[in-house]
Amino acid sequence: MEELIPNFRDRNTQKAVKNLLTYSLVIILVPLGSMFFLKKYLFQDFLGYGHEDAMLYAAVIAVILVHILLGLWLFAAYNDGSTPSKDEKED
Repeated sequence: MEELIPNFRDRNTQKAVKNLLTYSLVIILVPLGSMFFLKKYLFQDFLGYGHEDAMLYAAVIAVILVHILLGLWLFAAYNDGSTPSKDEKED
């Protein structure tokens, strides 16, 4: 346990954990929220689809959003270590 605590004090580790927690919440909340919002207001109320059809189309859009968000997270995680920060000097 003593070896783990100093790693959490590292700025890069804190940034990576914060990034992971942020994207985890976004990956859960955005697709679920959009699915129920689109089902109710777009597909049922505005377009007039039935319950089953509206849920199907909203779920398809939610799955597409999950894939987009995972791609963004992978892109951000890949580029996180490749760019040197301003704090680091190259001699």
